[in-house]
Amino acid sequence: MTVHKLSAMTVLDPQGPAARDTRRTRKFARELKKRNGNWHSVGPTVDELREAVLQNAHGTHVLLLGAHDLPSDELVERLSLLATTHPTHDIIYGNAERVVVGAPDHVVQVVRPRWSPTRLLHENFIGDTVLVRTSFLLSVTRAELFHERWNTWDFLLASIRAGARVGHDPAVWTTEVQQKSSSGRPPEFLGQATRAALVQNHLERMGSPRIARDSATTGRVEIIPSQATKLPNHSFLTLTAGAADSALYGGKPFIVKHLETVQEFSTDSMDQHVVVVGPECDPAIKDSMLAARSPATTVVDVDGDFNFASRCNAASQHTTSEFLIFTNDDFIPSREDWVAHLLAPFEDKEVGITGATLLYEDGSIQHAGHKVVGGNFFHSHHAMNPEMAGWSDLVETNREVDAVTGACFAVRRSVFDRVGGFFEGLPFNYNDVDLCLKVRRVGYTVVHVGTPLGTHHESKTRPPTVLPEEVELFFRRWPERAEISEYPFLTEH
Repeated sequence: MTVHKLSAMTVLDPQGPAARDTRRTRKFARELKKRNGNWHSVGPTVDELREAVLQNAHGTHVLLLGAHDLPSDELVERLSLLATTHPTHDIIYGNAERVVVGAPDHVVQVVRPRWSPTRLLHENFIGDTVLVRTSFLLSVTRAELFHERWNTWDFLLASIRAGARVGHDPAVWTTEVQQKSSSGRPPEFLGQATRAALVQNHLERMGSPRIARDSATTGRVEIIPSQATKLPNHSFLTLTAGAADSALYGGKPFIVKHLETVQEFSTDSMDQHVVVVGPECDPAIKDSMLAARSPATTVVDVDGDFNFASRCNAASQHTTSEFLIFTNDDFIPSREDWVAHLLAPFEDKEVGITGATLLYEDGSIQHAGHKVVGGNFFHSHHAMNPEMAGWSDLVETNREVDAVTGACFAVRRSVFDRVGGFFEGLPFNYNDVDLCLKVRRVGYTVVHVGTPLGTHHESKTRPPTVLPEEVELFFRRWPERAEISEYPFLTEH
């Protein structure tokens, strides 16, 4: 096997000292030297990095090692193998890292999702440690970057424009220690308006219909569809039991408040709103809805016991839209651009399903994606305060997850049809998880939208029924399901 000469460069973080002089780093340096490689710490500018590469990196690849990342024990050997087996990749990153949170012995593992240029615009999900072909690194740094100070987000954004071939390696490369490097996400030192303008410029070059807006609460850039550009055609599909609430909405049925809010926030690209009502719905509410039907609203009156899966499938037969947005009647959107946020990740052609962050009426988290513990599925970050210091960015980040909730999610119609829609043998529970697993099985991803999009009054319009037989059936259908989350996001929560 050819042994590729490998150099490593650590760009010093101006926010704090790099992690150095440990058993692991000394071993890393020795392994590099055995392969005629070298390791240098360079200053915080692009010019300093480029000069160091020109002077010292005479091999085929350069590892850009994050200033707060400690290399794994076998990293040099692993990277030498990757350089041999993936010679055409311009950039490779490890799809997992360990992160020290607080105490040195409190280490969690974070899995990186598969490469997606559009997801990069939300955050630098790759991290600060990447393996780059030397010639590609020199080519990109020769071009004008957005700021003279080195930042991996800038570098990856420029790499998109250069048509980078990016791959990820299913291995743990590093452990992140001390504070997070400033290059771990869109750079704060550029300022909100500047970052928004830079992303807008990039999107225009890429021919994307999206614009960048600054979040009023977090100061981070959010990427949502431009109001000047129509969203992909989509339909809303609402399941209702017609229950009323006497406290929150002045005695209004949930479905009335739901429809009022959805219609208030509707878009020009909405094809149809399909509402499915069953025999449990109050007759007066049902009659009122049937009388209020319009060309844009279809009311489907179904018989039989409540079955979430079969009613969703029935609703889907009344529209041919490119995207289907399924909601419960106890979901109340909280922002006018909620549909834009839910549909934005579909610009990545690999995405099959997106799901929303939902809050309880007290502002705590009802759903932020599913996590897997002991082979079972649970709501991640359940009941947490999304504004809690140190956690708000984690919760609000768009990310790949194991599954999302059926209370509010969007799916490509072509993918929904391909997997046969919902499995109707699961009437109350696990039907949403089952659908997500089927979508994954045919090669698509499931993405959680971090921005809270509305309130979910969980199980307020139907009993929180859990049938033991459907739990058993779900586990029989997926005997090879993961025992722990395949896409964990600080899995202790």
